Amino acid sequence: MPAKEIVWFIHRGDVQGEDGKPMWRDRGEEEGFLIQERQVGNMHLKHRVVLAPLTRFRVNEAHVPNPIVKEHYAQRSSEPGTLIITEAALISHQAGGYAYVPGIWNDEQVAKWKEVTDAVHANGSYIYLQLWAIGRTGVPGQLGYEPDFPYDYVSASNISMDPDEPQKPRPLTKDEIKEYSQWFATAATNAVERAGFDGVEIHGANGYLLDQFFQDVSNDRTDEYGGSVENRARFPLEVVDAVVKAVGPERTAIRLSPWNFFQGMRMKDPRPTFRYFVEELKKAHPSFSYLHLVEPRVDAVEIRDDVPKDENNDFIREVWTQEGNARWFISAGGHDRELAIRTVEEKGGLAAFGRAFIANPDLPYRLKCDIPLNKGDRTTYYLPGGTGPEGYTDYPFAHTQDLLLLYDARNGIVTSQLLLILNEKKDQVLRGSSVGNMHLQHRVVLAPLTRNRADEAHVPSPIVKEYYAQRASVPGTLLVTEATLISHEAGGYAHVPGIWSDEQVASWKEITDAVHANGSYIYLQLWALGRTAVPGTQGYEPNFPYDHVSASNISMDPDDPKKPRPLTKDEIKEYLQWYATAATNAVERAGFDGVEIHGANGYLLNQFLQDVSNDRSDEYGGSVENRVRFPLEVVDAVVKAVGPERAAFRIRMRMKDPRPTYRYFVEELKKAHPRLSYLHLVEPRVDAIENRENVPMEESNDFLREVWTQDGNARWFISAGGYDRDSAIRMVEQRGGLAAFGRSFLANPDLPHRLKHDLPLNKGNRNTYYLPGSDSPEGYTDYPFASKQ
Repeated sequence: MPAKEIVWFIHRGDVQGEDGKPMWRDRGEEEGFLIQERQVGNMHLKHRVVLAPLTRFRVNEAHVPNPIVKEHYAQRSSEPGTLIITEAALISHQAGGYAYVPGIWNDEQVAKWKEVTDAVHANGSYIYLQLWAIGRTGVPGQLGYEPDFPYDYVSASNISMDPDEPQKPRPLTKDEIKEYSQWFATAATNAVERAGFDGVEIHGANGYLLDQFFQDVSNDRTDEYGGSVENRARFPLEVVDAVVKAVGPERTAIRLSPWNFFQGMRMKDPRPTFRYFVEELKKAHPSFSYLHLVEPRVDAVEIRDDVPKDENNDFIREVWTQEGNARWFISAGGHDRELAIRTVEEKGGLAAFGRAFIANPDLPYRLKCDIPLNKGDRTTYYLPGGTGPEGYTDYPFAHTQDLLLLYDARNGIVTSQLLLILNEKKDQVLRGSSVGNMHLQHRVVLAPLTRNRADEAHVPSPIVKEYYAQRASVPGTLLVTEATLISHEAGGYAHVPGIWSDEQVASWKEITDAVHANGSYIYLQLWALGRTAVPGTQGYEPNFPYDHVSASNISMDPDDPKKPRPLTKDEIKEYLQWYATAATNAVERAGFDGVEIHGANGYLLNQFLQDVSNDRSDEYGGSVENRVRFPLEVVDAVVKAVGPERAAFRIRMRMKDPRPTYRYFVEELKKAHPRLSYLHLVEPRVDAIENRENVPMEESNDFLREVWTQDGNARWFISAGGYDRDSAIRMVEQRGGLAAFGRSFLANPDLPHRLKHDLPLNKGNRNTYYLPGSDSPEGYTDYPFASKQ
């Protein structure tokens, strides 16, 4: 029996045992309430699972959704007949006060939303836009920052969310209230008539402007919009009337949160106000699409487990459905599968899912088939202005995850239930990420490893192609090559590769082609040795000897009588050109996805950065600012040659207190090149080629991670720390970023696959790590793949 059929049997619960009964209970008995088809407004839904509106900030400064928003909603509409409710979208500039949230008032916004709705409809699903006016919850400073602003900080009354806040909102005038009703109507028209939405949901919940009018804790007006229940409900009802007039009742809905404490809300008894509102709504618009209710257990963005029994939305449901008409409501209550089934079974309606839908683009399918859910990563819920897939479109679908099915061919019975290979912690390491111009399928990186498999002309041996192709065998893997000399003059080791000659470039091109054929990515590490070079090798090189140079005339060994010569300022400029040319050769001619500048491990750039090797008295030595000058100039030259998304930098620190120097370097790097592909950090536990087990707690790279990521932008870093599987999982879980593996990747060409499935690792043979000039597979391409063991 094909595996596909086995999956179908397990999901449907149709496989029978010897007694003729299903081996697994048909989940339809339980979740039938969730998967029943329903007509809601103008939509024919295939189930009752709804995507709740979720602010995600993947929008530009002009409040236009970024291109990746289309993919996000398309993914979550992949199960036909799903209702999607978008994140809240501002009805006008004046109604705002948050950065990086979408709008629906101009042509550019409408055009981008049209792409989103087209993608959702192509999947046979439906999408409503949530209409938003912020009021007092806006950030006053943001209002002043917006183009064509400042606009006033407004609300129903001059009551702040925080009683101690000195800045009070200004109460809207009656003329302004009428203007807001028109903005809601225009936004609805833009959404339905122009952007192609199936309808709109008016945001009347969570402490935003309409909620501020509803509740007496935020509305102490004395005119017809405040005081009595009828007056406080007036503006929301007028907004509904205006929207219904614009697009019709079957395309209009509203969201309410009577019991929510979020943003300074929650009046003492919300029942009279919201009962009256719903009664009037029902009378005025009996064919209204739906009512969306936030349950009392949802408080702000947390879930309450201590809700009193008398706090519930049943009074609203009773009013809304009491004549037996098919009026629909959606319940949003921090549902898991069992709670949603129970809610729909006991109370009816539809069930909105938020965080679970973030992490599971195929959530209706998973709930239907009772497939375990992916766990969401809270650190990626909000990435303001983000354009990458991290935590947004990179959560896996169930059908793309590794499923283990055990089948007994003797009697045709499936003998083991569906087993997911991945657990939550592995998922952190194996989750895809967008880094620079690459879409990685996991966070396992091949660290740069010198192997000495180049000939005397610094051309990679033919077997190097097979070596990298093997380690690219899991698609979406990032490989960082062994360090590669930028020029003859920058060298000083035999049998290491270069990137300055046509023959070298041609050999590397064969390697990048092989890596790309496997769907993976490869960066070349750019290398200048400085004082670490072997003087004898420099004299041996063709067209040499070249000088033994460094930042200063300080040897690695104080007792070494041969001192390096300090580079002149003209030679420093020459090195900049060599770096730029090497980067161009790598990316434009050899086909690399990018280059990593080697600024670690005591090589030339590291010699300039650190005071133990740099005692210059010119603009390249002395102060922190001077010592970082040459490395920053190198980055500038490389970025100018190939662009920031294809440039990266590797760091390792080892002077008495490296923090001031490296903090300044990374701050300047971030300012100059905010879109640099990544920063590669060698952890303090890596000392030379051994791992230290007694690293003082204060020695860590966390201060660099903080600088690199502190403004919330999706800047990536790689951590190289002599990891095994457990320490890599722990590092990624605690610090984020990518994990570079060296020796374990050396001995396990399919390392990401082995980590994913928790398979035993091959042990490396240290005797074959370095075989200068060898073209033999021994210790290089002869380590077995798991599939062959």
